[in-house]
Amino acid sequence: MQDDIADMRILWILSDGKRGHENQSLGLAEALGRIQPWSPHVIDLPYGGSCLQRFSRLREAIAQLPRPDIIIAAGHSTHWLLLYAGWATRARTVLLMKPSLRRRWFDFCFIPRHDLKSGARTEVEGCVLTTGAINRMRYDPAVKNGSAILLIGGPSRAYNWDADRLLEQVAAVVRAEPQRRWSITNSPRTPDDFLAKVKATLPEVEVFPVEATASDWLTGALGSAEVAWVSEDSVSMVYEALTAGARVGVLAMPAKGVESKHSRGLAELSANHQIVTFGDWQKDPTLLQAARRPLAEADRCARYLAERL
Repeated sequence: MQDDIADMRILWILSDGKRGHENQSLGLAEALGRIQPWSPHVIDLPYGGSCLQRFSRLREAIAQLPRPDIIIAAGHSTHWLLLYAGWATRARTVLLMKPSLRRRWFDFCFIPRHDLKSGARTEVEGCVLTTGAINRMRYDPAVKNGSAILLIGGPSRAYNWDADRLLEQVAAVVRAEPQRRWSITNSPRTPDDFLAKVKATLPEVEVFPVEATASDWLTGALGSAEVAWVSEDSVSMVYEALTAGARVGVLAMPAKGVESKHSRGLAELSANHQIVTFGDWQKDPTLLQAARRPLAEADRCARYLAERL
């Protein structure tokens, strides 16, 4: 037992308090743990606090925690904190995004491909492009039960909201496969009355409001789903559904007209036949039945790291 503890390597995660960013870091940390023993420590440095307060909390952690071998972070507000922590502890630094500082200042950068414009240079040591953001989902065929799930977002910087059009799409996909057990959940951005409209129109769909579900509910529901339909604005959920091994359809949302990194990512997934848009599905519903290889970007990046640490 003592030998196991002595052999365990130390990993820090700098969290800006945003669940999506922290889940990216935890996804990589958990994948590393599947390769060799790691002891993770999450340091909370919430976005919105003063710079002085955040650096003070980081210095306290440096003084109290065991020295790390690597430090992982995501989010623009963590950049200088990550660099400082790496300098103070001599640990290797890992950033899970396109940095707003020089890439070469970080030891490793795992950058979603859609964050880069076409033709952007990537030939920097330690820089790896990923299909979407790293996440905590894993494909497990043993838990698949043939169910289907609908994941609904809401208005965003890139998309407007059209409840009637979205409800028409939801009804179309549900009625096309009445033999499946359908469930639906929303996000904090979803207008309040949308789930009520779904329930009134499609009583066979089980409704799970996000505010009434446990933090791990979606992981289980998405992991067991054979099919997932995701609203176009919820790009992170598209990649999580693909990682979970679901066959993924994308419900159209009215774009605001400006190309975004998310729309670039979805266009690439569609061109590679990894997702099916609602428009294409309407023309040929069999497109959604094709088997697809699940994403496993966290494991791929963990292997890359493990070979170089």
